[in-house]
Amino acid sequence: MIAFVLTLLFGCDSKVASQSLEQTKIDTSQKSITPKQDSSTTTEPVKKQDPQSEPIGKSDSCEIQPEILNWHGKSYQIKNVNTSSEPGMKFGFVKCDKGNFTLGDDGPSSLTVYSNRDPRTNNDLIFIGKWGRALYSASISNDN
Repeated sequence: MIAFVLTLLFGCDSKVASQSLEQTKIDTSQKSITPKQDSSTTTEPVKKQDPQSEPIGKSDSCEIQPEILNWHGKSYQIKNVNTSSEPGMKFGFVKCDKGNFTLGDDGPSSLTVYSNRDPRTNNDLIFIGKWGRALYSASISNDN
């Protein structure tokens, strides 16, 4: 059947087609596949820390804004409490437990982090909580 199809497609003799088909067959009877042994593998699962559990700030209580805010790999130092600056783009939500601030969701007691006006032209953050609007600027020690 294959020879007939090859004859139709390529216009060659069925004997030639059969011979070329026989030549292209691969002998797999003598080959065996053995799995690669790697001594560095382990059967224990690797535990990744939940990014929402990593602290982004710390203070004496949830009613007091943190002095330093670690937001997505950058440190921000508090610049002004009760700023008159207007929030721009919403960057995310924060939850607080006994003065430990971590990433959160938009639940009933969540706090919010915004850009200070347009994030394309201003790198400051506004952290809104029970204290009001706290303005944070990127620390000088940041390389980014």
